[in-house]
Formats: sequence, C-alpha cells, structure tokens
Amino acid sequence: MDIEVKTKAEAEDILKELRGIIDRYGDVSVEELYDLITVVSSFTDSTQGWRDLRQATIKEGPEGYTISLPQPGSISDNQEK
Repeated sequence: MDIEVKTKAEAEDILKELRGIIDRYGDVSVEELYDLITVVSSFTDSTQGWRDLRQATIKEGPEGYTISLPQPGSISDNQEK
C-alpha cells in the first residue's frame, strides 16, 4: 500500500505516528491511517491494518514522497482501542 504526500517531513510524521500507535496498542488500522491523511474510510478499514511497520519505507518521487507500507492484514481479533 503506497501513500503519496508532499514533503519528507510529512511522510516521516505519518510513519512515526503509525509506529507510535503500534507501540501503544499493538496494532494500527487502515482507518487510523486514513484519519491521519484525511481520507474517508469504510467499515472494513477498521478491521485491517498492521502489527509491524519495520518494513515500511519512504521514497522520493517526482511530485513528493511515497510511504510504502506492507499489505494490511486482519487485526479484527484485537480488543477495542
């Protein structure tokens, strides 16, 4: 899953926030990512996400920066945050 942003600082801030949520709660949902980047989410976005983002990268592109995240998996077996 790739997310496009304008600046490297914005990409780093988003990735730092996602990793912080994982540190606090054990996982982060696609819905929480979408909240950070102001994208409307669907119900299933709250059941999909990540427990580990060590493989996530930030790459410079022609129009900004891309956050490359692994494919999200099911996190619906966790308790409410």
